[in-house]
Amino acid sequence: MNEEQILNYIENDDKLLHEWFIYQGTEDGTIFDFYTEFIRNDLEDQYLALAINNDIYYSEAVDLVDSEEYLVLTDDEADEKAELEAQYYLEEALSQVPEHLHRYFDDDKYISDCIFDGRGYLLNIYNGSEDSITLDNGSVFYIYRRY
Repeated sequence: MNEEQILNYIENDDKLLHEWFIYQGTEDGTIFDFYTEFIRNDLEDQYLALAINNDIYYSEAVDLVDSEEYLVLTDDEADEKAELEAQYYLEEALSQVPEHLHRYFDDDKYISDCIFDGRGYLLNIYNGSEDSITLDNGSVFYIYRRY
């Protein structure tokens, strides 16, 4: 998080604001040291990844993820979600094909082709892209805008 994001997070929490005030008077550390010592471990990686990637406040990231405007997923979660979306597309495609022809339709090939175009194509309805970010603890998240 950048300095502005950290300060916004502190200002929205009376306890942290008090601790920051005391920290400034007793410690030689920077706001980033305070963040590492008092804040970082309380933040959920999923929300932090979006806050950093989109340069927004943590509280905004929470709202965007909770409202499902953005998906913030690990690699395995993104793979699972992309396959699920491809299965939805398959079901829709099969609904247009007469029932007696379904046996000629290769479901696995269809799903494979959908995923071949990339997870962003399936999961980012806004523009089809996939953003990734690696956090300070080594966690990697993939970000998709839904609308």
